[in-house]
Amino acid sequence: MDMQPMQAKFATQDQAESAIRKLAFLRGDRFRLERVGAYADTGTPAIDASQSVDGLTASVLAGSAFQSSSGIMASADAAAHQWGVSPEGGPTAEFTLSANVPGEAAEQARTVILQAGGEMI
Repeated sequence: MDMQPMQAKFATQDQAESAIRKLAFLRGDRFRLERVGAYADTGTPAIDASQSVDGLTASVLAGSAFQSSSGIMASADAAAHQWGVSPEGGPTAEFTLSANVPGEAAEQARTVILQAGGEMI
């Protein structure tokens, strides 16, 4: 089966996880979800996938190759000093998703990503 790599960015982790669940049904694999933005340059090591995705996503991905990495969460000190914090008070970040999808499902995978609120990169 011819697999095609895809990359997209999402404003929230929930949007990215929604896309992962749907892409898994299209027989996608090698999912990688990364948090980028405010705290991405801190050198924080990758976190366990079970800590970064909800239970439904984890069960859908059981048996799939999945990697996740994350920056640190906003600390009280960072929030107090407005370092990397949005005007609403939350950390500014976005999430990137990379995956391999079957070539014959590539167009449908793009549609899934766009409908989940993502943007192809």
